[in-house]
Amino acid sequence: MDLVTYITERLISYADDIVPVDRQEIIDFFESENAPYREDHVDFLARFGGNHFTTFLKNQNANFSFQEIKELYQADKDYPDEVELAEGCCHFANPYVDNWYCIEQATGIIYREAVDEDNNPILSEVVWCNIKSLLFMSSLYYLDRVGTRLSIKDNLTDEFVQIFQDENRGYRLDVSLYGAYYIKEDMFYYLSLTRNFLTPTKLHPWFYEELKNFKASQ
Repeated sequence: MDLVTYITERLISYADDIVPVDRQEIIDFFESENAPYREDHVDFLARFGGNHFTTFLKNQNANFSFQEIKELYQADKDYPDEVELAEGCCHFANPYVDNWYCIEQATGIIYREAVDEDNNPILSEVVWCNIKSLLFMSSLYYLDRVGTRLSIKDNLTDEFVQIFQDENRGYRLDVSLYGAYYIKEDMFYYLSLTRNFLTPTKLHPWFYEELKNFKASQ
């Protein structure tokens, strides 16, 4: 287990509304649809897919439930001229606004679905690098359980952003294309790379000790 996964699991442990789904039911469904599914997608649905609105996932403004996945595939059958699912992908989630999300079998990257000018399905922007990054970012819903958020620093100059990245490169957690997450001693930072703001969180001493012990055990 790496540091990102450790933090994710510790934060998710605060969730009290996780509802699992039978793993074989998920596999049977994907195979009945000839869908190019991934094992980590099955794992995700088996663990979290039984609740339409699991709180920490709902914070990502999308429905990730297994029932929703089944309904997306049914919608493809009902409206075949509007299918946006690219070859080699599975439906992954239904955002509250904008196009559906899919996960590419070969890479595990989660994309926004779209079509080209000829109405052919294509992969649009990357939403999450993989399920691991989705879970990490979603689990931060519970960050206030293990730390105290300090004042946001906004309107940062591009120079400040670059210097911060350079000085803290060794502390960065590799989980996102659009933002940078860092753990440096007892501080957790989120740096927006698109909007130039920094959100610092001071970790509670007991959690900081947990992280130190985890790192020492690796």
